[in-house]
Amino acid sequence: MIKFDSITIQEDTFPCVYCDAVIVGTGCAGFNCADTLWNLGVKDIIVISNGINSGTSRNTGSDKQTFYKLSQSKEKDSIYDMAKDLFEGGGIHGDHALVEAALSLRNFYKLAGLGVPFPHDKYGLYVGYRTDHDSSSRATSAGPLTSKYMTEALEKSVKSKGIPILDDMQLVKLLVKDNEAYGLVALSKDGYKIVFSPNIVLATGGPAGMYRDSVFPPSQVGATGVAFAVGCDGVNLTEWQYGIASTKFRWNLSGTYQQVVPRYVSTDQEGNDPKDFLFEHFSTRQKAIDAVFLKGYQWPFDAKKLENEGSSNIDLLVYEEIYKKNRRVWLDYTTNICDDWFSIIGPEGKEYLQKCGITEEDAKKSPLHRLRKINPEAYDLYKNNGIDLEKEKLEIAVCAQHNNGGLKVDIYWQSNIKGIFPIGEAAGIYGVYRPGGSALNSTQTGSVRCAEYIKAKRRIEDVEDYVKYAFDELLDSVKETINLGSAFLKQKEDGLNIYELDIKLKKRMSEKAGAIRRLDLLKEALNEAKEDLSLVVEKASGRKIDINMFFYTYYNLISQICYISAMIAYIENGGTSRGSYLVVDNQGNEKTFMDRILVTSYLNGNIKNYWEKVRPIPEHDTWFENVWRDYREGNLFD
Repeated sequence: MIKFDSITIQEDTFPCVYCDAVIVGTGCAGFNCADTLWNLGVKDIIVISNGINSGTSRNTGSDKQTFYKLSQSKEKDSIYDMAKDLFEGGGIHGDHALVEAALSLRNFYKLAGLGVPFPHDKYGLYVGYRTDHDSSSRATSAGPLTSKYMTEALEKSVKSKGIPILDDMQLVKLLVKDNEAYGLVALSKDGYKIVFSPNIVLATGGPAGMYRDSVFPPSQVGATGVAFAVGCDGVNLTEWQYGIASTKFRWNLSGTYQQVVPRYVSTDQEGNDPKDFLFEHFSTRQKAIDAVFLKGYQWPFDAKKLENEGSSNIDLLVYEEIYKKNRRVWLDYTTNICDDWFSIIGPEGKEYLQKCGITEEDAKKSPLHRLRKINPEAYDLYKNNGIDLEKEKLEIAVCAQHNNGGLKVDIYWQSNIKGIFPIGEAAGIYGVYRPGGSALNSTQTGSVRCAEYIKAKRRIEDVEDYVKYAFDELLDSVKETINLGSAFLKQKEDGLNIYELDIKLKKRMSEKAGAIRRLDLLKEALNEAKEDLSLVVEKASGRKIDINMFFYTYYNLISQICYISAMIAYIENGGTSRGSYLVVDNQGNEKTFMDRILVTSYLNGNIKNYWEKVRPIPEHDTWFENVWRDYREGNLFD
């Protein structure tokens, strides 16, 4: 049974709890881990959250949010076929790719059994469609809010088991000794709380607060910097997905939002001086119109799709309007891009629209008319969030949407520090080019794998005895954290404004370390981030209600330093454009290091970047009797 207790530090008493495992995060990864642990018999567990309704899983989606799994279509498919597609995306270990493929149907059927409304036909077949970087029809969807439905279904299952969920708990310190986890410190409105546990599952998402131009919900902050600060390594920190999204209400503008061919307009900062800027940058109007349409299929910015006036030129032009010309950019669904666009659009776009029932008469009407005819939910989504596309333009930017990199994990999703398990987007296992929807599958894969490993290898008979070994050093670590927060509260009231610094550091990342990368600007950004980290410790000041923001900003800057450092290392090694970013330097070279993974270590302010060769897809013994024997004897985790 979980034991709640208290300890005294510096004459203050702090609540504490001892448990077999603590899961940090309440998205579909965190809830699935808790649910799986309980089902495996590991029941002395708790879930903590900085806001149970605030994460990415519950608050994001697209026009048709995808879950990627082994195909059930008429096309032939196998686990090894799917693993090969994942592996060929580059920068991913083959054993990770195999595990992701092997567990995909297991994950999917559990979710379907919990009530996630994935569509099937009258024969019970869960039909699919092809997504990007996919050789088969593996994608499925429950609509724009697939991950929200997943989270709600898993939360319901967790609550039915009575697993404690402690809300309003911001992770501010991981307690580590001799490269092994012993617990964590969290900050709530009532003060600090301590959880002692040998197993810490970081289902905290990616470092969502690093960018100003972002699709991540403003309520998600992430905790990658907290892990870096105690020595967890990062991998593929160079790799993100960026794409065009709305900024007032954060949402991907993929699929139908582009396929109805909206008008792109830029204005000055006051919203005046409207200008149609696309046509002047393409050789023909058809090239521009086709590029807009193809953004629906090709939503993430892709350096390869700059060639031959491809669709990613749209992202580049939007970026230049915002950061080079200091203008704002909008999608206008009330006016056509030009009067005769339907007679100009290429055959691919015309065929798609005609199959969707768009006639010559529909083409004369507004993009909004076409959006409501093809995908009325896409219109309703914005209206339900206070934006009526019939009455106002939609402000956009090239936004960070998903971190393909993250914290380094093995095939059981354990980090280089024993007992710390990053899962979901916190884990950096996605590689450079990943099929759309593979991130949702991975939330379930990582949570199952680490739960099974905790059950088999990380069960501690007496957690209190386990903690006693390192108790004095752990308390010193707790004191350091408390003193860091106390120093912030003792600074002069006219010190550095923490909220102004937050705006500054996010703008810096979007401008200098986003989809467009230049070595000189990255080096400027790294020096600025290091300086800001010193300033936030020495000069930031605020009230007690600002203490959460202080820790958030402190760890956000550590994340920035790690991520920018990796971007610099990649370019200085001769790396060129790949994935979802354009490297301005090294043009003409073809070094993309797809067979390697860049590892980034940060400890005590020292950063080290080095390459690691990708491991191939395993060729292992699949003879049934041998696997059965290893399973019975518990040899799977050696």
